[in-house]
Amino acid sequence: MKRCYKCKESKDFSFFSKSKETKDGFSKICKACNSARGAIYRANNKKREKLRHQVYQQKNREKVEEYHKQYYILNRQKYYENCKKWAAENNDRMKELWRRSAQKPENKRRHRVNEARRRATKFKATPKWLSEEQLAEIRAIYDNCPPGYHVDHIVPLKGKNVTGLHVPWNLQYLTPSQNHKKNNKLILE
Repeated sequence: MKRCYKCKESKDFSFFSKSKETKDGFSKICKACNSARGAIYRANNKKREKLRHQVYQQKNREKVEEYHKQYYILNRQKYYENCKKWAAENNDRMKELWRRSAQKPENKRRHRVNEARRRATKFKATPKWLSEEQLAEIRAIYDNCPPGYHVDHIVPLKGKNVTGLHVPWNLQYLTPSQNHKKNNKLILE
């Protein structure tokens, strides 16, 4: 048993950190008091601690990057779930980020390519045997889409296991969150 210098309680040696500076080989302050003391110090010296942290990261950039890579590999599922949750909670922010991303010069080409691919897929999925009335019905569905809703294909145009057509009876209105949850899947109810 050893008495803590800070809280004045007698505790087992397992509650103390090892120290070469003392005769018995254990710190004068118990682990709980030492931890509380460190938390108080960090709270009172936020700027100094932030600067110390930044300096460490700059000096040890490769070590820090390697640590983050390994942590990501071990916790990939957790990262994925957190990203998905954040995106669902911040739908407007996600739209703004996509818009900004599309405006950046280095991304404009990629976004144009993706949009062209989407239009080409939609064009290929529109059968030639559709009548003019049915084509007009498709345009009307898009024109009459309620504000805040998306026009979605019930059977996706480019699904994993099934490919639908761009026809009036394959279109539906969905809220943005429902549309993003559905993604490129066929959901049978």
